Amino acid sequence: MTITQLYAELDMKYPIHTAYPGDVDGLQLCFDAGREVRRVLLTLDITTAAAEYAVAGGFDTIVAHHALIRTPLTEITPHCLNGDRIIALCRGLVNTISLHTRLDTAAGGVNDCLAKILELSDIVPFFVDGYGAGLVGNLPQAMSPQQLAAYGEEKLGSPVAFTDSTKPISRIAICGGGGGSFLPAVARLGVDAYFTGEIKNVDLVAYAPSLPLFIAGHHETERVVLPSLAKTIGELDGGIYTEIYDSGQVRWL
Repeated sequence: MTITQLYAELDMKYPIHTAYPGDVDGLQLCFDAGREVRRVLLTLDITTAAAEYAVAGGFDTIVAHHALIRTPLTEITPHCLNGDRIIALCRGLVNTISLHTRLDTAAGGVNDCLAKILELSDIVPFFVDGYGAGLVGNLPQAMSPQQLAAYGEEKLGSPVAFTDSTKPISRIAICGGGGGSFLPAVARLGVDAYFTGEIKNVDLVAYAPSLPLFIAGHHETERVVLPSLAKTIGELDGGIYTEIYDSGQVRWL
């Protein structure tokens, strides 16, 4: 399978019409459209370390969640934003594909995987301006905020911050990554709590009194999709070797 064929297959699996309007992703670095893909590195972010690891490991392609190039480039130098990564990838002829918000919302994507990790049932999507922003589902059993935070930590393997409440929590809204901007819509859903990756303090202050909020980390709530993405690529071409690279920058004690 060539790099353009792989992207075309992923484009069908995670269609662009499910992306947030104006989002940036796709096949961003391509050095030979007819080149066979044999080694794919999967990561959330193409950090400098991830780029160097891909080159050193002989990977021909990186499939990432967040785009390497998000704004028009006026220069590519070792000292400009993203320059060191782009130069390293060009030297190693490493193609890059990113699948951003469409991977969040598509079947088998970030939110689907997060719902499975949390063992939610009776799942339905919630929408913001016609965009499938997240999911709503029932927990395996009613929990206190402390119990849900501990449950989330156990399932995700990382700390979960929360706002306190005295009410039991059964039905929750979830959104992997930065779901804070969807709070106005979530507050109207009638759910018992909102579980997401990050929320701005100004929104936390505004909504916490009426809606219990659980903040589990942007990276931590999105990395759950990488095994699913590896499985998808393996099903497309069993001859492609895939490896997951942890690009997380934050370390928890």
